[in-house]
Amino acid sequence: MAPGTVFGWNDAVSRIIGRLTAAAFVFVLAGCHEEGAIVVKDVAFTGLHAVSDGDLKAVLATRESGWLPWSPKHYFDRAEFEADLQRIHAYYADHGYPSQRVRGVDVDLAEDRSSVRVRIDIDEGEPVVVEAVRFEGLEPLPENVRRQVDAAPLKAGAPRDRNAVRATRDLTTSLFKNNGYPLAAVDAGERPGEAPHSVVVTFRANAGEEMRFGEFNITGLEHVTPDVVQRQIVFEPGDLYRERLVRLSQRRLSSLELFDLANISPRMDEPQGERVPVRVTVAEGPPRRLRLGIGYGTEERARGTVDWQHVNFLGGARKAEVEARASFLERSVRLNFTEPYLWRPGWSLTVSGRAEHLEQLSYSSESYGGRASIAYQTETSAENPNDAVRYNVRFGYAHEHLKYGVRADALQDLSRREERIALGLDPETGRGAGTLASVDFDLERRAVDDPVAPRRGTILSLHLEHAAPWLFGGTYRFDEVLVEGRAYRQVGPAVLASRVNLGSVIAEDSTTIPFSRRYFLGGSTSLRGWGRFQVGPLNEDGLPIGGRALVLLSSELRFPAGGKLNGVAFVDAGSVGSSDWSDERLRLRVNIGPGLRYQTPVGPLRADLGYQLNPIPGLVVNGEPERRHWRVHVSIGQAF
Repeated sequence: MAPGTVFGWNDAVSRIIGRLTAAAFVFVLAGCHEEGAIVVKDVAFTGLHAVSDGDLKAVLATRESGWLPWSPKHYFDRAEFEADLQRIHAYYADHGYPSQRVRGVDVDLAEDRSSVRVRIDIDEGEPVVVEAVRFEGLEPLPENVRRQVDAAPLKAGAPRDRNAVRATRDLTTSLFKNNGYPLAAVDAGERPGEAPHSVVVTFRANAGEEMRFGEFNITGLEHVTPDVVQRQIVFEPGDLYRERLVRLSQRRLSSLELFDLANISPRMDEPQGERVPVRVTVAEGPPRRLRLGIGYGTEERARGTVDWQHVNFLGGARKAEVEARASFLERSVRLNFTEPYLWRPGWSLTVSGRAEHLEQLSYSSESYGGRASIAYQTETSAENPNDAVRYNVRFGYAHEHLKYGVRADALQDLSRREERIALGLDPETGRGAGTLASVDFDLERRAVDDPVAPRRGTILSLHLEHAAPWLFGGTYRFDEVLVEGRAYRQVGPAVLASRVNLGSVIAEDSTTIPFSRRYFLGGSTSLRGWGRFQVGPLNEDGLPIGGRALVLLSSELRFPAGGKLNGVAFVDAGSVGSSDWSDERLRLRVNIGPGLRYQTPVGPLRADLGYQLNPIPGLVVNGEPERRHWRVHVSIGQAF
C-alpha cells in the first residue's frame, strides 16, 4: 500500500468535513460585508505541535495587517482564504503529515464589520515516519566521502519531510560533483515500511564518467590581461572536477571591481574526452570612478565625501584611491595603493597615507603618516556560498606623527598641572605630540549568511598592537588588545543581534600612551543613551578624560514593521576604566530604547532613542552639568 493511502477512508471524510466547516464560516463572513473591504486584524492557529505559528503564516495569502499606523493593510478575500486551507494541507503533507485536517474556523467580526480576527483549529494527525534511509550507488566515491551522507538532513525516526528529502538528494549529488563526477544524478524513492505510517526512503545514484577540468576559454577582455582572470581561478586544466572550486573561483572573480559581469561556466555539453572545457565570460567596467556623497548624522552633522578610484592602476588589477572626508568631527585625506596579488592568490599588499583632523567632546587630534600591511583572505568550501566561513588575516606597520590636546574650551576644567602630566600632555598648554611607530596583527572569522544584513551567524575579531621606540623612531610605548564578538540569530521574522567588545591598553607609564588612543564610549554605535565620547573616567570637574580598559555589550531585536521599515528594541551596557584592569573595577552604564530603520539603496537610515538607566553623576557636557538622560541618534547603517 502506498504511503499516501495508509491513513484510510475515515481520515479523508474528516478532512472533507473540516473544509466544509471552514467554508461555511467563510461564506457567513463574506455575506456580512462586501468582499475586499474587511481588514484582517489577526490570524491565529490552535492545535499546532509539529510546525511553528510563523512558518504556517508564511504560506498563507491571507495576511495580518500591521499594528503601526503606517503599516500596510491586508484585506480579507474569500477565494484566497479557501485556497489557504488547501495551502495549509499541502504544507503539512510536505512536512510528513498528510492526514492533517482543519477542524474548524472561528471568525470574530468587529461590530462595525470593518475588521476581522480569524482563528483556525488544526488537527495535525499522525505523521509518516522515516523507518530507514538507504543509499545505493555510492561505490565510486572514496570511503571518507561516503561517510558524509551520515550528516544528511533526512533522519530515520523523523517525519518524512519532503524538504529534507530534497536536501539529502542534493547533498548526495554534490558529493559526486565535488569528487570528479559532474554528470552524476541521484533519484529518491520510497516504499512502505514495516511499521504503520512509516516509509523507507532510498537514494539511488548514477555516477556517470569521472571527469577533469579542461582548458579555459576567456572572452570579453579589452584592457585587462588574461593572467588577472586566471589567478582568480583556483583550479587548473587536468585537475579532478570539483564543483565547489568552480563556485569559489566565481566568487573570487566577481569580487574584482574590474568587471561589471564575470561568469565561469563549465561546458558539460562540449566534453573533450574525459575533460570538461571551461568558458570564462567577462565584461569590463570603467577603470576610473568618481563617487560623491553627502549626508547628515546627529554626531557628524553635515558630512561630505569625495572618492576617486582607479581599479586597474598600472595594470594587474592594482587599485589606487584618493578619498577626502569633511564633517563637524572629521577632516581627512587618504591615499591608498593595493597590490591584489602577492606571491599567490589570497595575499595582498596595501600601502596608505593619511592626514586627519578630529574634533571630539573634550579633545582634538591630528595625525600625519602612513602604514603598510600584508593581508591574507581565505574561506572554507560550502554548498551554499552564504554558509562559507571566511578568514581575514592582516599584518601591518604604522608610522604616524600625532598632535593632540584638550580643547581650548575645556582647558579651564583640566587646570591641574599633575593631571595634565598624567595624561601625557604639556602641563602648560594641555597639548601633546609624538611619533607613533607600531606593528599590529588582525584576525577575523566571519560566518554569516549575508555580509550586509546578517540574519544568522557569528563574526569574531582580534586586534593586537605593539608600539615601541625601537620601531624606527617611535616616541610611545604601549600594547593594545581588542576582542570583538558578534552573533546573529533569526527568531521568526525578527533577528536578535548581539555584540561584545573588550579592550585594554597596557603600559607601565601612562605618559607613553598618546591621549588620542584613550578609550571613550557613547554615541550612535556604542552607548546610545549618551552623546559621543561622554562615557569614561571623569576628572574632579566632571570632564571625561578617557581610559585604558573598555567593556561594551549590546543586544537588539530587529523586526519588520511594514514595507521597507523595520523596528528595533535595544539595550547597551558598557564602561571605560582609567587603568588597564589592574586596580579598578569597571561599573557598567546601561541604556535601553527603541529605534527605526528605513531601507535605502545605500543602507538602512537609522534613528535610535536611547534612555539612560543609570546616569553618570557629575558629568559635565559643554560646561554644564548633564541633566538630559536621553539621546536621539540619526545615521546611516546598523549600529553593529
